[in-house]
Amino acid sequence: LINNGYRVQYTTDAGSSWSLYNNPVTISEESGIQIRLINEQGQVVSNTLKITGGVIGELDNISPTITIEPNGIGLAKDTQVTITVTDNNELANYNTYEYYLSTSNTTQIGGSWITYTNGTAFTIGTNLTGTYYLHIKGVYDKAGNTSGNVVSQSYTFDNIAPYSFIPTIGTVTQTSIEINANTSDNNGQAVTYQYSIDNGKTWQESNKFTNLTSGTTYSGIQVKAIDSVGNEYLSSSMIARTEYSYTNYVQNGLVSLYDGIQNTTAGHSASTAIWYDLSGNGNNGTINGAVWQGNGLYFDGSNDWVNLGQKQTTSVTNLTWEVTFKPIKRNFSIMGNWETRWRRYRRCKRNNSYRVIYWWSI
Repeated sequence: LINNGYRVQYTTDAGSSWSLYNNPVTISEESGIQIRLINEQGQVVSNTLKITGGVIGELDNISPTITIEPNGIGLAKDTQVTITVTDNNELANYNTYEYYLSTSNTTQIGGSWITYTNGTAFTIGTNLTGTYYLHIKGVYDKAGNTSGNVVSQSYTFDNIAPYSFIPTIGTVTQTSIEINANTSDNNGQAVTYQYSIDNGKTWQESNKFTNLTSGTTYSGIQVKAIDSVGNEYLSSSMIARTEYSYTNYVQNGLVSLYDGIQNTTAGHSASTAIWYDLSGNGNNGTINGAVWQGNGLYFDGSNDWVNLGQKQTTSVTNLTWEVTFKPIKRNFSIMGNWETRWRRYRRCKRNNSYRVIYWWSI
């Protein structure tokens, strides 16, 4: 068909291919037909006319619209995205609804085309770190208009936990333990911390645990570092022991203090050869032969002793000792003061209770 030098082209596949009209064409109600005019140079010189079931329909030159919500985000672990395709009339039935998550906003890199459901939310960014773009494959309406491919704004994902770190034990008192923690994040974002003293059963934001029991070992101390989007790093467990409370002992004029429950400054040790002076005066005792049995020292009555040195008896005029012991035989030396020219002993006999608090002055 030639009309004033123009030719008629038609398509029955929504504009995917065009043919010159030479003979009558049968069309279905579903597919319809679209026609346009071209000049002798092959240039399109008219709008597209849509005809369905042999009836001339409305002229449709409006392309489908693709919207993305949200269209790009700042820093996040992942996000839910909804792609919605709409048209002023009808979308073509042969459309494929696909997206591609790419590290480039110009080409598809590092992924694959994935099918989505029009208007239904889905998640992107899981286990990804970096900047990504959504490429949406173009769609057609039944008039052959196309949206063309659409590219979103950028999405920035972070799934890297704060850098590994080793927290340390800070100040320890009889009733409190402080924890020191410091690390950084791959994105330079702020890092917050949570602290646990029971292997992660409970957490607190303060790095200081209070109202603790004195002389107690806490072996489940952990620190959790959390970045701004919720990535977490959990430290290994640490051990700390609160200081032992000596409120039951005399404080004024105390020269030395030895306790089997806490025989070292770090707590009880069944193998220590030094019995540490808990008064803070440094009068530590050296164990010779005696062995720890529970919280007490066992002496065989022959050649076992604890040497407390000369400092305690030479630096003060009057000195009072208080000792708790459990005798297992009669007539044995409990404590003595040895010097170069004389020596003094204190002896006791076993009583029925098997436990004696014995004190004397020298």
